[in-house]
Amino acid sequence: MQILRTLRSLALVALGLGACLTAHAEFPSRPITLIAPMAPGGGGDITARAIGEQMSKDLGQPVIVDNRPGATGIIGLAHAAKQPADGHSILISSTTFQIHNALLRKNLPFDPIRDFVPVSMIGEGVFAFVVPKDAPYQNMDDFLQASARKPEGLTVGSWGNLSAAHLMTEYLNKIAPGTLVHVPYQGEVPMFNDLIGGNLDGGWATQMTAANMQQAGRVKILGTTGTSRNKAMMDTPTFGEQGIDGLEMTGWIGVFAPAGTPRDAVDRLSESVRKALTHPEVIKRMEAMGTEIVASTAEEFQRSFDRDYANWARIVETSGIEKQ
Repeated sequence: MQILRTLRSLALVALGLGACLTAHAEFPSRPITLIAPMAPGGGGDITARAIGEQMSKDLGQPVIVDNRPGATGIIGLAHAAKQPADGHSILISSTTFQIHNALLRKNLPFDPIRDFVPVSMIGEGVFAFVVPKDAPYQNMDDFLQASARKPEGLTVGSWGNLSAAHLMTEYLNKIAPGTLVHVPYQGEVPMFNDLIGGNLDGGWATQMTAANMQQAGRVKILGTTGTSRNKAMMDTPTFGEQGIDGLEMTGWIGVFAPAGTPRDAVDRLSESVRKALTHPEVIKRMEAMGTEIVASTAEEFQRSFDRDYANWARIVETSGIEKQ
């Protein structure tokens, strides 16, 4: 009798294990929606479609990109936060959408920190500080010291209010001996038009734009963020090398899932993203946009996220910018 009960127990355990393995093997059981809080045709959308195409082959299910742009990513993130946490709805997002919104926006219809879990970082890039090609500044100290000699201050362009460039401008403004006047634009292109035209003293650019503009002889790069020199701008020292601490952060793009998504689904999705990032066509597209591929595990992405959140929170506090 005891033997019979033992056999029955073992059978139940085997059935349970079989059910678990079957459930794992069946993910995903239907098409996956990759929510993209950006307009079609932009860099984030191109990245989402390139990765989604390769994930579809790996997972055996279509990965459908669902563009929901607007309000600095808020529309797309609000939609993603409401999706079932089963791994079949995921989000491609950025530093600005996840961290800056959390630090700078009031009354969000979701929590950018608690409502999502990291799946995999896709790539990252540094920010560069640029000036007109014939400007007299050779480094960041030259520029900052010049602010004290101009009563009205030096103008610094960015790609928008509450952007990373805006935050970094206000951070530098706290350590400059004079005044830096933030001038927001609707994107990099109009900012560069004014910078090259001599209507701005300096400005911020993403790494590929800055590298291309300097190579074309149209601007001069004085410094970059990050902890080490960027391979596209090896002759340009980082802010840290120039004695300006606190600007070690980069801008990243990555994949998230709604909070509560089963761990095995998160791990499978992370594995699929990382595999997609080894495909030659994906690498080609990422390199063309100046994005350095990272391909992190979910745990690695979480650690990077926590570190960057702390760094940006410090920048926000130092700059004195309040939530809006």
